[in-house]
Amino acid sequence: MDSNTKKVDVSATALTERTISDATSDDLLIMHSHQYCEVAVDQFPGIQLHINAEYYDIHPAHLDNIEGKLTWDYLPPGDKTYVIGPHMDTSRSIQVPYVSMRLWFLHTTGQVELRKVFDPFYRPKNTKENFMLYMNSHYIEYRERAARMIAEEIGTIHVGGKCQGYYEANPAQPADDSAIQCVPFEDSQRPPSIQPISGELGTDHMNHNRDLFSQYRYALVMENSDSPGYISEKILAAFLSGTVPIYFGSRFVFEIFNPKAFIFFDLDVPHQALSQIRFCEQNPDEYRKMLNEPILLNGEETIDKYFSWDDSVGNGNLKARIRHMVGLS
Repeated sequence: MDSNTKKVDVSATALTERTISDATSDDLLIMHSHQYCEVAVDQFPGIQLHINAEYYDIHPAHLDNIEGKLTWDYLPPGDKTYVIGPHMDTSRSIQVPYVSMRLWFLHTTGQVELRKVFDPFYRPKNTKENFMLYMNSHYIEYRERAARMIAEEIGTIHVGGKCQGYYEANPAQPADDSAIQCVPFEDSQRPPSIQPISGELGTDHMNHNRDLFSQYRYALVMENSDSPGYISEKILAAFLSGTVPIYFGSRFVFEIFNPKAFIFFDLDVPHQALSQIRFCEQNPDEYRKMLNEPILLNGEETIDKYFSWDDSVGNGNLKARIRHMVGLS
């Protein structure tokens, strides 16, 4: 980095045991959550920007991360160490949810036009062919209960992956560190209002997923946890497919997305969401209104604060905030 002009060299060098000896106090290190590094990053002499996409923090091997526990508000030590992610705004952190990072990635790789999220006129619309899709394999009891409740009280849902609303199964913890997997129903046990579908599902088949979601009026997209500041790509995938998200997660979602554009499934009062879904199913005009609502809470103001990664979007406000925080402007 040129300390006089505050411009960053576009070239990048991997931090290794060999290259760290060439690093200076003017250099910038960018670390991603889960990214392996063969040297301890606290030995780096320059500025560090940690990009924490998840609701937990830097990989335990990177730093002393409180014994590897989930610590959503953990800031790595050092006066020149900064974080963007679910952390609240401080002098060394800027709150940027993963959903913002994911949208920008999809945009820069040519997979998504920003106007589909930013401009209500271009908001995608589903075919209204089917009622609801629930697609998960990672077992979370409240997700399974919610899916089962909707199927039993409102209508037939389609399920992909191993999760089918069988919350009574109580899956066993895997021997390794992998996620607990749902136990699907035996065919003879499965309620008739829960119908499994097959095909290429999962994160490796995002385009197929989008086409699949677009055939449903609703998609049940609930986070793995209610973690402050954390919003994953799940609600974004639903919006981009033209379906109405039935969402649970951090209430921070209401800082970014228009509450009239989706249904929040409050675990404490589930029948609020059930009543809202039932009402929209019985009143197509009300469903149509929801589907035509702007996706973002406050239009340009929301874009400026959470999605302006480049000067071409929202005057580059987010980019400028990050640069100012780390001392590049």
